[in-house]
Amino acid sequence: MKKKILKKCLILGLAILAIQFRGPAQEVDEAAEHNNRGIQQWREKNYQAALECFNQAIEIDPNYSVAHYNRATTYYYLKEFEKSLESLQTALSLRPKYPAAYNLLGRIFTETSKYEKAREALKKGIELDPDNAVIYYNLGYLYIRWEKYREAIEPLERAKLLRTGDSDTIIILGYAYMQRKNYPKAITLLERAIGLNPDDAQAHCLLGNLYVLVKDKPSALMQYEKVKRLNLQMAQKLYQIIYSDKLIILEYKK
Repeated sequence: MKKKILKKCLILGLAILAIQFRGPAQEVDEAAEHNNRGIQQWREKNYQAALECFNQAIEIDPNYSVAHYNRATTYYYLKEFEKSLESLQTALSLRPKYPAAYNLLGRIFTETSKYEKAREALKKGIELDPDNAVIYYNLGYLYIRWEKYREAIEPLERAKLLRTGDSDTIIILGYAYMQRKNYPKAITLLERAIGLNPDDAQAHCLLGNLYVLVKDKPSALMQYEKVKRLNLQMAQKLYQIIYSDKLIILEYKK
């Protein structure tokens, strides 16, 4: 069976934390103002403008760990991983116990295929913040990228418990069970995800793929019809799977 890697954009988020007491209060306030403007620009996906704001905050207060982290996050979204890593290392040198920074560090290493380093960073993040669903999710995602599907299940199950009702977590967990050939469990999870988000074309597509794997062609065709209304390109891929003699697991992107 041909296996393809689940790819997904993960929400890292920008840190909005209390300002640390450093230097003159006016300088700290000015740095915070630039940082908050950067957050607003980032939310509007104006990443270059966000970088300018974070750079200004850091120029005013070089020890502002949150601004270094936010700049690293912005570079990550721009796929400038080396610059992201450099800013992140500065943030961690200023604030060694920073769970969000270890989470981002794990994402950078995942995207650059440095899987062992990614695992180490994410486990450190979990050690510092054991109830953080996002870090568990990213650890599960790392194992998916690493094709260690059995190992992916435990952190994803933990993420599902911590973030009840999140369809994205349920979908990636279903994908892990799918790769482990636990098709009934995977079908149950994907049906639940669709119940939470009926317009998720990729969830319908994966469910259709699962029905092909269990040789339920009518159900697969029903999912194809739903996908066709939501995403024609994805529907064409599922159609090819339904009428192919090969058992293929589709790639999942979001």
